[in-house]
Amino acid sequence: MHQPRKYVMQKNYEVLLIIGYGHSGTTILDMVLGSAEGSFSCGELTYITRNQFFEEYCSCGSVIRECPFWSVVFEKWVGNDRTSTSTLTSTSTGRSAQRSSQNSAQAQPPMTLEEYRLLRDQFEGNKAFLRTVFRYLFRDDAYRRYVLATERLYDLIAEESGASVIVDSSKSASRAFLLASFCRVRVVHAIRNFRGVLNSERKDVKVDLKAGIEAASKPKKAKKVLIDWVLSNVMCSVSRIWFGGKKLHFRQWIRFPDFIRLVQPALQPGFEKGLFKAEHMVAGNAIRMKPPQKLRVGQVLGSGVHGSGAPDSRAQDSHRYPRLGKRHQLLGRIVETLLPSWNR
Repeated sequence: MHQPRKYVMQKNYEVLLIIGYGHSGTTILDMVLGSAEGSFSCGELTYITRNQFFEEYCSCGSVIRECPFWSVVFEKWVGNDRTSTSTLTSTSTGRSAQRSSQNSAQAQPPMTLEEYRLLRDQFEGNKAFLRTVFRYLFRDDAYRRYVLATERLYDLIAEESGASVIVDSSKSASRAFLLASFCRVRVVHAIRNFRGVLNSERKDVKVDLKAGIEAASKPKKAKKVLIDWVLSNVMCSVSRIWFGGKKLHFRQWIRFPDFIRLVQPALQPGFEKGLFKAEHMVAGNAIRMKPPQKLRVGQVLGSGVHGSGAPDSRAQDSHRYPRLGKRHQLLGRIVETLLPSWNR
């Protein structure tokens, strides 16, 4: 396991980073992990550079630019004018000044939000994975600046929330290296079986900002989903192994929620009987915008696991994966047979 640099341990918070392919239950997992004492669920922070981000909705029901939590964080981070010409600030105020031990990026050079967006595209996502790993080991000026600006954001989140654990469900495998450049990171690789993912990817999704749906998505072809699913899980496996993280299989933890306690021991026994609602969560699945949710243990449609916990059978496939035809069902069974470690 890779050992973090000595200065990283000076932070009084750590990040619990959920990585994995989309449609793998990362949003509800974020909400559950963030329900532990001293934890704060952020959602998919990697998308803060999205053009319409400040017009999107926080899980509290407010537009992000008006949210009582995020408006404070982003005002300190990018100032009042949250446009592409905004400058990322580096001056601590309020509780920030009281926590100088955070060793925040005080010498951070000025950067506009547009510049941050361009650097995000350079260092995050599957296409940037190898570049980011290389720059994690051999840093250049662009990588340092991106790390410093991101560090400042997480320092502010920790200071405003008072949390010692920040839960980030950005899903990007490369993000683990970015965050490990300034704080301790615990990596959780969320995995869902291929047919469960493909069934979700066959939906026709339309934008509805108030409902928490920020991007449209047409039904995807099985070939593209398979390639992306394999590549994503390969890169996530590298990040997980590099940082000594853990795997969480959707069909396992939804059947036996105690698996989640392996990555978040602060969760109390019987936690699965509670209701889950993240107070200030951005991006991610629309479930974050709904009233407090109860885990439907072993009964999630399309998970391949129902109340009995019985394994998949062909007679039940059409019910569990209603968007998949016979050819896609066959492809799914072949993939799940060839890659059993990702399809438990």
